[in-house]
Amino acid sequence: RPEIRTIVAEAIHRFDGERYVLVDYVIMPNHVHVLFGVIDRFEVTRLCYSWKHFSARRINAILVRRGPFWQDESFDHIVRSEDHF
Repeated sequence: RPEIRTIVAEAIHRFDGERYVLVDYVIMPNHVHVLFGVIDRFEVTRLCYSWKHFSARRINAILVRRGPFWQDESFDHIVRSEDHF
């Protein structure tokens, strides 16, 4: 649904420039890919929690449901670098 995609995009953009530098993202029907650089060693798990927390209640309201919306995140590829943003 387009409105859910919009909510997820808003969540991803919410802390751009504050906690991370957003490079790109793709929102798929059943998952999201996000490419970003962490600022000041901010924890990736905390970033995912922020995105999920920001969006879950709004999405559940649209779907008229309760309970968890997001599954536990998985990190298919985490690339660490000595360069910092």
